[in-house]
Amino acid sequence: MNPSVTTPMEVATFGAFNWGPVLEGLDCTVSQVDDSTSAEGEEVLRRASILIGDKNREIQIGLHEFGLLARPAFVQQPCVGVDNVDLKVAAQLGVVVANVRGANVDAVADWVLMALLVAERHGVDADHAVRSGDWHAHSADTGTFAKQFRGRDLAALKVGIVGMGAIGRGVVKRLLGFGTSVGFSDPFVKVQEGCAAMELDALLSWADAVTVHVPLEAATFHLLDRDRLKSLRQGAVLVNSSRGSIIDQEALVELVDQGHFRSVALDVYEEEPLPPASPLMRMGNVYLSPHVAGETHTADNNIMTIVRANCEKFITGQQVTHVVTG
Repeated sequence: MNPSVTTPMEVATFGAFNWGPVLEGLDCTVSQVDDSTSAEGEEVLRRASILIGDKNREIQIGLHEFGLLARPAFVQQPCVGVDNVDLKVAAQLGVVVANVRGANVDAVADWVLMALLVAERHGVDADHAVRSGDWHAHSADTGTFAKQFRGRDLAALKVGIVGMGAIGRGVVKRLLGFGTSVGFSDPFVKVQEGCAAMELDALLSWADAVTVHVPLEAATFHLLDRDRLKSLRQGAVLVNSSRGSIIDQEALVELVDQGHFRSVALDVYEEEPLPPASPLMRMGNVYLSPHVAGETHTADNNIMTIVRANCEKFITGQQVTHVVTG
């Protein structure tokens, strides 16, 4: 038992998800907070030593929330992203923050391969051709009709990976199984088995397809800006499942309009949900996904396991895992 807190320990939760069943059997009580600035919400936070954030990262956690929590305090983000948490303030106040790093690695890596295949093999257009009756209308000349859906084998492609973290490595593992030539760029990783390490600008000009796997930080905001997007070879495929603002979306739209890209696959956007009036909505060679690359039953189970284990560790005075504060 953590000797410096009373038990059962209070756990406050943000978001609509009910964490009670997940934490059942632990020496704690669970209370949902709808508004951390309301009198009721503030009272719950004052009693709580553990705060579980919302899975969608829509609720900000900063000085106000950290200041209210009982000490010692622990904040568990039930997702990988922590861009809604003020980590600097948390560290200053001695609040431990953890995420669920690794929980959705396989889910996102699988989505990337799906997106590459859909983009490269015109999957959306081919589906539309069947549903719209276009295939039937061209049944007299199916050979010519089929040519518009020709893509390239993954074994014939050179794929560049921007960011060689856990998801990047998962993508590498899958691509090598297809016989793809793989290069990567990461300032913190110099060697990855089966891949060629390159500087970012060299990678972008080398690759037939590029997939992005870096966190959103000040240094990576618009990492792929207009100039870098233009440096991708004519007819390249671009995939992004990291964060929308890694790519200059306005510049991307312009270059897609100009025919620079063969196809683009996006799971993340600079504004989410993607506004109905976004130019991306009208672009037939852009595959759109509603930020669900990491959403699988397996990944969700992994998240529940990590959150429960960390809460149990904190309650019993053990060191939590996946800490993102210093």
